[in-house]
Formats: sequence, C-alpha cells, structure tokens
Amino acid sequence: MYVVELQFECFDNTTVSAVDKAINGLMDALRYNGQVLGREFPIVMGDGEFFVRVVCPEQDSLHPRYHSDFVKVCMNRLSDASLLAPKMRMLGRDLNSEQAAEDEAPSWQVLYTTYVHTCSPLRSG
Repeated sequence: MYVVELQFECFDNTTVSAVDKAINGLMDALRYNGQVLGREFPIVMGDGEFFVRVVCPEQDSLHPRYHSDFVKVCMNRLSDASLLAPKMRMLGRDLNSEQAAEDEAPSWQVLYTTYVHTCSPLRSG
C-alpha cells in the first residue's frame, strides 16, 4: 500500500461547506472504485488550498485510466466548488499495510472478511 497526498487549490472564492462536499464526494467515489482504501479522509485547510492523505493499493492507483464514470463526474464537480483538479504527491510505502502476495503458488487459500478492515480478505499458505 502507498500513501499519497492530494492537494486541492482554490481558483476563486468558495465556502468551506462547498469544498467539504466536493472533496468528500470525490473521496467516496474513489473509495467505491477501489482506488483508495479506508473510510476516513481528514481534510487539512491551508492558505487557499486543501490537503488530503490517502492510502492506495498501488503506486498508480489514482491514474485517470482507472477512473469510473462516477469518479469523472466527481472530478468535474470540483470546479463547482472553485477547486482545481488535485495535484498528487507520492509520499511512499505504508509500513503498516500488508504487502502483496509473493509470486509462489500457495498450497491453500481462504477467503474471509469482517467488512471492517482494509486488509486483504484472502489468506494463503
């Protein structure tokens, strides 16, 4: 898993509620599309800009080629809140996340989830 910082810059006057609605709408769309993991995305307010840190499954998870139609709609809605498309900065690998499976074929696999964790539901050995 990788931690990415998104930076949203304002291009005109806006309100905190409009920014909150636009950014959280985009984060939900990205989460439902599998591009970001987790449920909480703190928004940090700067001077005319907003920052969000997300956990992604791969380094290129936020590439536009993976955007669903709904993610594209939410990206376009950012301009309604006077926000530019986010700049993305890869911060690095998340040391607390589980790593991807090895290339070896396991002798067994179990699929199990509680639906409350971001770890993989697949166990193997």
